[in-house]
Amino acid sequence: MSRLSGLYVITADTSSVEDVASAIEGGASIVQYRDKSADASARLNKSEALRRLCSDTGTLLIINDDVELAATVGADGVHLGRIPTAPAPLNDSVKR
Repeated sequence: MSRLSGLYVITADTSSVEDVASAIEGGASIVQYRDKSADASARLNKSEALRRLCSDTGTLLIINDDVELAATVGADGVHLGRIPTAPAPLNDSVKR
């Protein structure tokens, strides 16, 4: 089975780590962390907690619209919605 199959959960601005843990317990195999309201420090703290949770449960973690944050926490990927620049520069930002 592909790792990109199963229930895909996108967090809300108000989702807690416990909410995400419940979603994983309910069968989520991919979590996309999306929080447009929190400041950078709060997003980093929650992303780190989600990274630990997802690593412990074998769940993929995708960070929404923030390549630097995704790289910092070691996320499995980044979701890029509408971006103001061409994608080519992102190749230099993301190391595998």
